[in-house]
Amino acid sequence: MAEASPAKEPADPKTPEDGSASEEGKASKGKETAEQKGEQKAEEKSEEKDEKKDEKKDDEKGEQKPEQQDRKEEAAFDEGALGQSATVINNFFDAVDASQSVFGVASRRSTRTMTGTLGPADIERALDSFVPPPCFEDALAKLCEHRVLVLVSREDTGKWTSAVALLNRVKRPDTKIIVLSPARALDDLASKTAYRNGWGYVIQGWTPDDIAPALQHFEFETLARTLEEADAHLVLTVHRDPATAAPGPFHMRWQIPEPLALFDAHLGGMVLTDELAEVRAHAAELRSPGQIAGLARQIAVGGRSPADVLAEISDSEVTKWFERQPKRSEVLVVAALAFAYNLPERIFERLLVDFERIAEDVKLRGREPGAQNDDDTLPQHRAQWSGDHPLITVDSSSDLLAGERRIVFRAARHREQVITELMLLYSYDLWEPLRLWIRALADDLPEVQAQVAEGLSLLAAVNPQEVRESFLEPWAAGPASEQIMATLLLSMMCANDTLAPIALRTVLGWAVDAASAVP
Repeated sequence: MAEASPAKEPADPKTPEDGSASEEGKASKGKETAEQKGEQKAEEKSEEKDEKKDEKKDDEKGEQKPEQQDRKEEAAFDEGALGQSATVINNFFDAVDASQSVFGVASRRSTRTMTGTLGPADIERALDSFVPPPCFEDALAKLCEHRVLVLVSREDTGKWTSAVALLNRVKRPDTKIIVLSPARALDDLASKTAYRNGWGYVIQGWTPDDIAPALQHFEFETLARTLEEADAHLVLTVHRDPATAAPGPFHMRWQIPEPLALFDAHLGGMVLTDELAEVRAHAAELRSPGQIAGLARQIAVGGRSPADVLAEISDSEVTKWFERQPKRSEVLVVAALAFAYNLPERIFERLLVDFERIAEDVKLRGREPGAQNDDDTLPQHRAQWSGDHPLITVDSSSDLLAGERRIVFRAARHREQVITELMLLYSYDLWEPLRLWIRALADDLPEVQAQVAEGLSLLAAVNPQEVRESFLEPWAAGPASEQIMATLLLSMMCANDTLAPIALRTVLGWAVDAASAVP
């Protein structure tokens, strides 16, 4: 069946059938088109003029058309948004306790800044329930006289809070306190730093320059004159044995406040029960103002019972367990948990087997080739931590939906106490396998990496040299995964006021070494 051909349109009477147009037709059409375009442009110009007049009238009246307002708001938004966007990525590798937490960028700072400005709210928070140590008034007199003062004592003895309290007494009421970087050199502080009139300055964890005592004294005198000209004051804190403090007017051996007075100040006037008196007696034995204040706040603010707090902070369980000299296999399990903490049972078991194998290889070093361990017993680890192990237990509450059991210590503070005991009691036979095992975990799961970094940050509080030489430096010089691990560890060290200056000095040392290696 043949298809019907489309009907032809009637030919234009002015156009020949062969499709060619006459010269008159072309000229006529061109003239009409030009006239139409001219009329269209004239109309557009007229509309633009009328629109501008309307806009001008509306502007005078303070009114805008919806389209105009949208365009202006869009332009203003684009201009204001330049360079002001931020992306926040939160990675959670463990069960999250979100009480009193902010996800993303907090609207106000909940902890003090490491460098920058301390405003009135920061100072008030730092000095909440502050109890001055016995040497406070002598220190205040020295600071008023010489403008600069160095507080020397071991870590975690309340130097930071005392420094803020000293500066708050000598600075002008309408000024603030500036926190400077602990990497600042003495000559830089003396001649290259601009101080504001009447302000206070503090450096936490400062490392003195390794120069002759006479030269150091001269630099301090120069610094004192500079501060006097600016009517400013500077307090530096140094984490060292007080016996190493240089004699003279610029240094002072710092003391901790009276423990019971500090505990009572943070307790807030609670009635002294028998259990609370027992906790108070324990606080009197502590030599860390931060621990004493934290102990009281857990009861006064945290709402915890004195019995629970005492059971958690007491290290008697950990000490007793190590005093009975546990078997080698038992120590390996506890040591592995200290760095692979709160992981699912199946993951912890895999890591524990790797650690035990490495420990066995280290044990067999120096023996005859082919020598093997005589112990053919298959360890029943699950029976240990599922039963009545004094330190280790199983937590099934964090992942009820997934059904994952996690291996944890019975008390949160046991982890820190175990790491301290391991460092004090054991040597190469334990720590060499730990070093080899932990270094290899840089390529493991993110959740494992996070727990290892946290464990190493606790170790750094006990032995920072061990962490720097055995882990930070090898990882920093390694492949990308190990460099990420070093970065994660440094970030966790920065969360600790005592370890933050160590992390900063470590990174600055790497930067100097890298710059000197460039040809």
